Amino acid sequence: MVRQIARWEQIAALLREAHTGLSPVNGPSARHEPTGVVGGTLAEYEEFLSHNELELAWDALAAVAERSVAPPSTWESLAKAAELMELHEKAREARSKLFRPSVASAKALEIASADAERVYRNVERFRISLALEADGWHIEYDLKSPSCVGGGPHYVIDATTGTIVSKKYFQ
Repeated sequence: MVRQIARWEQIAALLREAHTGLSPVNGPSARHEPTGVVGGTLAEYEEFLSHNELELAWDALAAVAERSVAPPSTWESLAKAAELMELHEKAREARSKLFRPSVASAKALEIASADAERVYRNVERFRISLALEADGWHIEYDLKSPSCVGGGPHYVIDATTGTIVSKKYFQ
């Protein structure tokens, strides 16, 4: 029994650690009223944790982390807590989030577009493709019309910092 209590305390500590990695304001839906059994709010997380409902606390905290830009440390703590609870699927789910980019695709596109518009002025003639690869966001501007000669810019945006790692201009 003592061993089980120690395990619960370790799980609770990991959940608290995961919670500290989240910013105080996790978007407008972080503290909303629940829509289902577990709505995924910080208030629910705190309530479940105070009643030693560790799996439900995990679910609520993971939902908040999913909606926010949770750092890798949050997901690592959630994965460790899930493993201790022998919730292997949830641990895999949390570990899959470890390598999620800090810079969202929309922000990467905004960064590339600002540079492309500065150089090309009008980017409406381009078809934009965006893909997350190991070295960052790849954003390519290709001419929409096949009869036109030339091309547009190609960017690699760091998925962690949002800096332009490389850019190539085609005329």
